[in-house]
Amino acid sequence: MKNYEKIKNTLVNEDEEKAFKLLKSIELDIAMYSSSLIDSFVLLKPCQVKNDIALLLSEMSNEDFVPIVINDIKKYLNGEDIGSLIYFLLDKNIGDYIVDIIDILCNLNPKNDNFEAFEMIHLILKEYEGKVSKKDINTSILLINNTLKSTAQNEQRYNYINWCLNWLLQKKAIIEFIDKMEQNPEISLGDSH
Repeated sequence: MKNYEKIKNTLVNEDEEKAFKLLKSIELDIAMYSSSLIDSFVLLKPCQVKNDIALLLSEMSNEDFVPIVINDIKKYLNGEDIGSLIYFLLDKNIGDYIVDIIDILCNLNPKNDNFEAFEMIHLILKEYEGKVSKKDINTSILLINNTLKSTAQNEQRYNYINWCLNWLLQKKAIIEFIDKMEQNPEISLGDSH
């Protein structure tokens, strides 16, 4: 417990150089220090040390890492460096968090310098090939349609939100096709009806 507090205090309260040296020493046995790293990550405001902690934590299991990062992105939604945090979700199983990610996209303030955050959301969705539930797709489509109503076509985020809508519609069409095939296995792939 003493080590836990010492690590947390160093990461949260010391200068970046001391924190970075500590992170380098922890890197070898992340599992042993994961609770200190998680607590420090949650306490820190966006900064390079926080990104370094996220990099170490990204090697943890998906169940532990993804919700921590998503909650933090929501907490500092229009702050600096959230694009870097979003990037750490690349190659993670984000299927259960699609609505959260779409919500983040829809709530990014285009007046802030969020180009990197828009790009990173675009990248993680484009690269994600896992499953998304029909319910989450429908909820996400509603969020996007509501955002598109209040977004001018010349705004920076319009193209990202519109692309995301098309991505969701493709996912929905695939799910509906698979459902139709499972209900009618005699339908051949050549049928257009």
